[in-house]
Amino acid sequence: MSHTPVILVLGDQGQLGRSLWAAPLPPWLELAGRDVDQVDITDPSQIRRALDETSCALVVNAAAYTAVDRAEAEPQAAYAVNEAGAGNVASACAAHGLPLIHLSTDYVFDGALDRPYGPDDPANPLSVYGASKLAGEKAVAQANPRSMILRTAWLFSPHGANFVKTMLRLGRNNGAVSVVDDQVG
Repeated sequence: MSHTPVILVLGDQGQLGRSLWAAPLPPWLELAGRDVDQVDITDPSQIRRALDETSCALVVNAAAYTAVDRAEAEPQAAYAVNEAGAGNVASACAAHGLPLIHLSTDYVFDGALDRPYGPDDPANPLSVYGASKLAGEKAVAQANPRSMILRTAWLFSPHGANFVKTMLRLGRNNGAVSVVDDQVG
């Protein structure tokens, strides 16, 4: 009897999670998903239950507090998910002997370099969102030696809100669009 390896995606109905579902998979690999209404990553018992139920071989943590601007007014909520929640996922994965891919962000940097950032460049977040994601990276690295942290930037897809969809909508509705042009992604 063959066993198909399962990748559990936490936050599977967010922009990134939904895009993972749309990606072609080899026939020997299977995805399982849990979104925030099924697994609250701030509750370790919910994470452990999801790991037990799926018998997965790998976890992708795409669950996050992503309201960048709102995080300034809601720092406790941002840190609860992005730091404590990420650490909870990493700890549960470590206890189950599972590797973890944790998604982070380029907001951990200050944007001052005139070149692309590398993984070893010093982090210097300028916002609550960036600081909470950096704290999450540290929690993940400390809790699970079998973790990989991927920093994303400028995500866009057909799902959710993103810069590309906003610009396309504004262009259709307004013809011309005035937008800042001092950022590179």
